[in-house]
Amino acid sequence: MAQSQEVIAYDGTLLQALDNSLTVSRMAPYLALAGGNPVHAYQVYLWNARLAKAFLYPLGVVEVTLRNSMHRALTKEFGTADWVLCPENHYPHFNAATLRSHKIAKDRLLNSLAGIQPTADQMVAALSFDFWSNLFRPEYNVLWATGTVLTDTFPLMPAPVTSIKARQLMASINHLRNRIAHHEPIHRINLQEEFDKISETVSYICGDTQSWMKKCSTVTRTLRAGPPKKSSLPGLQVSSTNIRQPLELSFDTPLTTALSAIILQRPQVAMVLDQNGTSSLVTGLQILQFMEKNAIENGGGILISDETLSDVIANTDAPQVDYISPDDTTGDVLALFFPRGKKAKRPQYLIVKDDQRILGVIQNPVVKYA
Repeated sequence: MAQSQEVIAYDGTLLQALDNSLTVSRMAPYLALAGGNPVHAYQVYLWNARLAKAFLYPLGVVEVTLRNSMHRALTKEFGTADWVLCPENHYPHFNAATLRSHKIAKDRLLNSLAGIQPTADQMVAALSFDFWSNLFRPEYNVLWATGTVLTDTFPLMPAPVTSIKARQLMASINHLRNRIAHHEPIHRINLQEEFDKISETVSYICGDTQSWMKKCSTVTRTLRAGPPKKSSLPGLQVSSTNIRQPLELSFDTPLTTALSAIILQRPQVAMVLDQNGTSSLVTGLQILQFMEKNAIENGGGILISDETLSDVIANTDAPQVDYISPDDTTGDVLALFFPRGKKAKRPQYLIVKDDQRILGVIQNPVVKYA
C-alpha cells in the first residue's frame, strides 16, 4: 500500500488551512490524542486514512465471498438462482426493511440497465452488504434452521455451526465497514481483532481465498506504522520493516569462524561482546582490511587462525555508527544517512536499539534514491 514519502512542512499557514477544510471539531479527538500537538494530530489523521485504505481490500474480499456463498446456498434451498430477483416469492418472511433495501438496489440497477431486467448475478452484485448481513438477524433464524442453508454458506465452519456465530461476525464487520465508508476514526478500535474476524469469516467459506487475502493484505503492516510522537518525518516505523537481529560473536572468536559467519549476514556485520558485555560493531570489510594490513607487515603471510576479533577491533578503524529507536521512522533513517550540510555526520550503519537490546543493523545505502 503505497504512501507519500514527501516531507510535509506543517507551518502556521498550512495548519490554518487544514483546520478550515477539515474543521477544528473533526480534528479535536486527534488533537487530544496528540497531547495538543497539531502536527502529530494530522499525522495520526493520515495514519487513520491509511488504515481505512488498507481495510478496503479485505472488506471487499469478505463481502464478495460471503454474498456469493449465500447466493449459492439459497439457490440450492429455493431451487432457482432467480430467487434473488423476487425474494418474497420464495420466502414469505422477508421483513419490510430487507424488502425495501432490495427494492432500492433493484430500482437503481434497472435504471443503470435502461429498464432491461437484470440477471441474477447482476442483482447479487447490486445488493448492499447490509442486505446480506441483515439476513443473519434473529428474525431469519427459521431460514437458517431449515435444510442445509447455513452449512452450505459456511462449509468450513467448525461445529457447532450456528447463525448466532455468523451474526456476531457480520455485525462487527459491518460496523467497521460503515465507519470507514463515513470517514470516521478507526485507529482506536482493536483493528487486528477486526481483521482476524474478517479472515475467520472467509476461512469458513474457502481456506485458499483466506490465505490469499492474508498474504496480500497490508493491514498488519499499516497498523505497525503509526507515527511516533517525536517524529515529523514520513515513513514506516523501523519496527515494521524487515530488520533482523544481528549476529552476535564473542571478543575471542577466531577470525576463521567469524569471517565465515559474517559473510552470510545481510548486512555483513556482527555485534562483538567483550568481557564486560560492551558491544562493538565489526564488519566483514574490517576483517579483510586487518588481514591485508597484517599480511603486508609480515611479508605477505598471515595465519588467521591465530587471530581473534579482539585483534581486529584493536587494529582497525571502527565503522561510523549511530543509534536509532524501533519507534523512529524510515524517514528518520533517511535523514540520518543523508543529512543536510557537507560537514554533517554521516554514519555508515544505524544500530536499531530499544531500552534493553539491539534489534537490528541498517547499512547506509550510499546512493539516495529520492
